[in-house]
Amino acid sequence: MRNLFRRALNKFLGVRPKDKPQYKYLCADSSCNIFISDSAKVSCNEDGCLQLGINCQLKLHANANVVISGKFAFGRGCTVIVHENGKLILGNDSWALHDCWVEVGAGQTIDIGDRVTMQLRCSIHGSVSISEDVLMAPDVFISSGGHVFDKDNSMTIREQDKLYHVTRPVVIERNSWLGIRSWIAPGLRLAEGTITGANSVITKNTETYSVYAGIPAIKIRSYR
Repeated sequence: MRNLFRRALNKFLGVRPKDKPQYKYLCADSSCNIFISDSAKVSCNEDGCLQLGINCQLKLHANANVVISGKFAFGRGCTVIVHENGKLILGNDSWALHDCWVEVGAGQTIDIGDRVTMQLRCSIHGSVSISEDVLMAPDVFISSGGHVFDKDNSMTIREQDKLYHVTRPVVIERNSWLGIRSWIAPGLRLAEGTITGANSVITKNTETYSVYAGIPAIKIRSYR
């Protein structure tokens, strides 16, 4: 029964049996675009596996570090990039549906915990920690970075980014539910049990077991 469920989930995610077993931790077919630097490091427990759906991209640049703690599945068309000296930690029994994007910045870390679910087109960028049992609806956007535009008016935004850019890590605590098209500002901590309504723009830290909604989002109520 468990194998039957796994096959059904793989079909839904667009995961095929691997064509070439060149990486023992990787389950992917020839439609995937895979680049793994010779200096990249991947560690995986005995039962762990990274499953990539059809037409996925996986790019691990110089000195990238990936830790696979169990079974993690990306649906078709997903993109996973770990830039130089970045670290990606993937939990067990977690998955991301089609067209999600996970990109670890240079020297930064993205940590996705156990039993995390990401619906269609979710995007996670920079330095982000997502604890266990977090649910993400479609089109959720989380990033630890932004653009610098007001440090030196004689410079373009792109030029200011190179000189002044600072990443501000984002933390999503356990058992939170991020509603469809939620946007999480850099540097925030969403407390345990946070719920965000559809189209919410979260600009401040949240309280435990509370519901937020709006642009910018405000606290609607507590539920414990």
